[in-house]
Amino acid sequence: MISRRAWITSMASQAWCASKGTPYVIGKGPERTTPSGARVPFGWGAAPVLEETRFAFNGAGLRFRITNAVDSREMRQIEVLTSKSRSRVGIFDMRYAYALQPFELVLDSTTASKVSDEGVILRQIAGRQQVWIFVDGAPAPLLPHLLGKTEGSSRDNFERRLRGLESLQPFGWMEGCVLDALHALGDFEALDSHLRMFLPDARSLIYEDPKSIPADNRLLDIEGTLPFAAIAARRPDHASIDLAIRFWNAKRDAEDCVLSGGMTSAEGSYTVAWPMAVLGKARRDRTMQDLALLQLRLRRDRLVHADGLYLRRSAASGLTFRNWARGAAWYSLGLARTLSLFPERDDLSDLRDELERFVHWVLPMQDKGGLWNCFLDDPSSGPETSGSAGIAAALAISARLGIGVREGRAAAASAAAALVTRLTPDGFLTGAAQSNRGGEGLQRGGYRVISQMGMGLMGQLFAELSIPGRD
Repeated sequence: MISRRAWITSMASQAWCASKGTPYVIGKGPERTTPSGARVPFGWGAAPVLEETRFAFNGAGLRFRITNAVDSREMRQIEVLTSKSRSRVGIFDMRYAYALQPFELVLDSTTASKVSDEGVILRQIAGRQQVWIFVDGAPAPLLPHLLGKTEGSSRDNFERRLRGLESLQPFGWMEGCVLDALHALGDFEALDSHLRMFLPDARSLIYEDPKSIPADNRLLDIEGTLPFAAIAARRPDHASIDLAIRFWNAKRDAEDCVLSGGMTSAEGSYTVAWPMAVLGKARRDRTMQDLALLQLRLRRDRLVHADGLYLRRSAASGLTFRNWARGAAWYSLGLARTLSLFPERDDLSDLRDELERFVHWVLPMQDKGGLWNCFLDDPSSGPETSGSAGIAAALAISARLGIGVREGRAAAASAAAALVTRLTPDGFLTGAAQSNRGGEGLQRGGYRVISQMGMGLMGQLFAELSIPGRD
């Protein structure tokens, strides 16, 4: 029997995407499933953080990273010590971590030298669920490593990160943000490489649900249908599109609003209306187009109130998450993107008016640094990068549509500049609020993470700002 203390991984330090060595595990091979039935994405290898999990390095770096492989719905912590002197390096604070989410510790030069010389010990010190991390098969930036010296600017490295498989996210709203960015940037090779990870053939949809449980060939909630905008554009004959259409039809209420668990949500402006509109446009299906536009109108009527924009409305909880930045991003991005598909229609003046109202409502809440707070009208909630990127992308699209041309585009450019300062040297976006699992408390509390989903929203913003003919 292998001792729980004997599991040791030897790992090379890596520059931004170039591994100098291959990870291997002594005494235990990487797993693809966990005892709980959760599945590791894409068949990549993962392993649990045991009582003492050791890593050795053959290079130096000032950032130590690991990537979570299996979803968690609790607050977990991993303590990191140097292997010989057992000096504390730091603690990975992994609250409500989702699969494919990187975490990093930024080291001072003295600690970095010790880590390079001695290696590290990882041990979980908080949380009932065991932490699983990628150890094999994943792109090098998602494996345990010390980040060494990087070449190029963080802005240039951001685009390389976004175009690589290290930007993969769980299928649904998170991956959909990345797919839309790759499509907007015109990188169809990268877009197709992402789609192949979920659509391995003409019929299959292979993915895990938000709790890392296999959900192949099924759709579970409205947030899961955002990727069908990209699928409709690149794989219009794929069998999974029929899954999306059946799902939307099954979730319509008496007014034909597509709901999630009986709840009207701002997410649906982006995750339902937008892909439905793309598909309706591609198929020249006026009925589907009109249904997509109805999703926008119903969300406007149900979620916009005198005191602001709400994320959700349900009979059980009423209106919740007022003026949450990512909620504003979903609402406005879905509205702007969908309107941009139909320049020839003359029956959309009410939706154009709503987009213009939103632009003039959100602009004064942008802070002097170029970002928006996690809750737009609550400075104590602090600046938040993913929602800011989504709002700014919507403003830039609105300007292209002739709405808030000068002020909206200037605000979008200011946000883009601010977001660049939140990139790691190798191009990951930091400063995002965690995936919304811990309620308003988590969102208001200032906890921030690395987010490839946020990189997708940022990529959409950069794509829009680079359209020829606009300065």
